[in-house]
Formats: sequence, structure tokens, C-alpha cells
Amino acid sequence: LSKLFPENKIQKNPLFLENYYWDQGACYWKKNINSEKVYNKMIKPTSLNLYFVGDSFSLQQAWMEGALDTSNKVFDILKTN
Repeated sequence: LSKLFPENKIQKNPLFLENYYWDQGACYWKKNINSEKVYNKMIKPTSLNLYFVGDSFSLQQAWMEGALDTSNKVFDILKTN
């Protein structure tokens, strides 16, 4: 991550890391998280030309529409640049 995002200070030792098999394949926002704020930041988190898409980062998690929504948002960003 430090190589991908050199302008960000990234801790070498994470505070929390867990690997968990999720047989349903769905992601959900934590309770009391401002999902709108995180959603807008996650699409393009740095100045690099790196974008995140998929239902995990959308406002419609666990639905195909969420993946399409984030893909369309990135497409719109790329069209205007």
C-alpha cells in the first residue's frame, strides 16, 4: 500500500486484520458509518489513477446494482477528465 499511495502515511503494523470466509459473498457498512462520505472517497481515494468499483464500495451493497453504480460513477469521472 505504501508503494501505491506514497503521499499517504500508512502504518506498517495494522491495528486490526482478520481473514474470514463469508459463504454468502456480501459486504455491509458498519453501524453508524457515514456511508455516503466513504462511498465518495473510496471511488478514487488518492491522486493516482486508481479507482475502486464493486458492490462492496457502493450504497447498494450485496446487489448487482451497487457494482453497476460504482462502475458508472467511474465511467462518468473518466469521461469528464
